[in-house]
Amino acid sequence: MVSSADGILYGIRSDKLTDVLLSNHHFIYVDAHKYGNLNPGYYDQLYNGKSEVLVKRACRALKLAGEVTVEVYYENKDFIYIKKGGQYMPVTGKGSLLNILSDKSEQLKQYLSANRMNFSKDKENTIVRLAAYYDQAKN
Repeated sequence: MVSSADGILYGIRSDKLTDVLLSNHHFIYVDAHKYGNLNPGYYDQLYNGKSEVLVKRACRALKLAGEVTVEVYYENKDFIYIKKGGQYMPVTGKGSLLNILSDKSEQLKQYLSANRMNFSKDKENTIVRLAAYYDQAKN
């Protein structure tokens, strides 16, 4: 994992650290043997309940060449996963999350509405709150 904080670039060796706290984010190293269907690497652990929520954060450079200059833009891309039945399922939107948690779908819709949560404006927080509510409703 490579990160930049306060203008300093950090490289973290996965063979030495299983988790890292960086800028109020808890990153855990995902090993292919332990987390079967996820690619190995560091994931931001947003929720550590039964329905664990992980985010793989990626950044790529886009280069646009002009006649005289080259402009570089950086694009951030986050891939969100929720644990269900021992597997990590990708969450691509509100519909996919409700599909994954379909056994409590109606309760989750009511919870979303009652708490005026906006999935598109606050995606990660909404997913975490729904995962926690799902775990509580499951018991």
